[in-house]
Amino acid sequence: MRSELPSKTFLIGEYSVLNNGAALVLNTSPYFKYEKNQLKDPHRGRGGFGASSSEWLFNYSLSHTLPSEPTVEDAKEAIQNYRDEMWDGKGLAPSGVDIVAQWTGGVALVDIKGKRIESLKWPFPKLSFVIVRTGKKVRTHEHLRDLSRDSLSELSELSQKGVESFLSQDTEAFIASINRFDKALEKNELCCESTLKIKSSIRESGLALAVKGCGALGADTVLVISRLKDRSKLIEQIAGFGLEIVATEEDLDHWRDS
Repeated sequence: MRSELPSKTFLIGEYSVLNNGAALVLNTSPYFKYEKNQLKDPHRGRGGFGASSSEWLFNYSLSHTLPSEPTVEDAKEAIQNYRDEMWDGKGLAPSGVDIVAQWTGGVALVDIKGKRIESLKWPFPKLSFVIVRTGKKVRTHEHLRDLSRDSLSELSELSQKGVESFLSQDTEAFIASINRFDKALEKNELCCESTLKIKSSIRESGLALAVKGCGALGADTVLVISRLKDRSKLIEQIAGFGLEIVATEEDLDHWRDS
């Protein structure tokens, strides 16, 4: 397994993975490193990008020989071990997709039910994505204790459509899928108030084609899709709101290309 792991952000599929749905996860710099039995967190404990999953995976690799590219069976075994260690049996079990995604790298397609795990490239040359840190954090494991499966089937269907539009490089369908998924999260009260306000401000700029909260209750980060030609101006506006830009498509993990 690689010696450093990327920061992860769900492009689409958070929550749907709890119902065996597919997900696309963006893996970007900065990177987590494990040195002298200690995790080096580039985000300095501010959360939201996979620090806990990185630490678990590094430790897991010490007692398991992990291939550079996980198979579905590798992923299933790791997820089961993760749940055995990290889940107390209350509420919904963690999906473990974060671990598989960071292990996979690139734009990680993780579809356990569909038996497909793959590291992909960003396929939209005229689109940009911007990952924004909100400064908020929801503890995922605690959040899952209070979550029911009632809304997850709809989210699974929407994430599958998003995956299909990404794979077919259908720009309009992809943007529509991200927006529909975000609206479904809001409808099912899976987006916190602070993120709702941030998304509204970004949409009012007129430069965003799609805006979505990411992670538990969308609290950790906000993902913004725009035209590539508008990226610089969009970043300027977001910075004007006092928010930090963590990564764009230029920061995507390309370790399999090296």
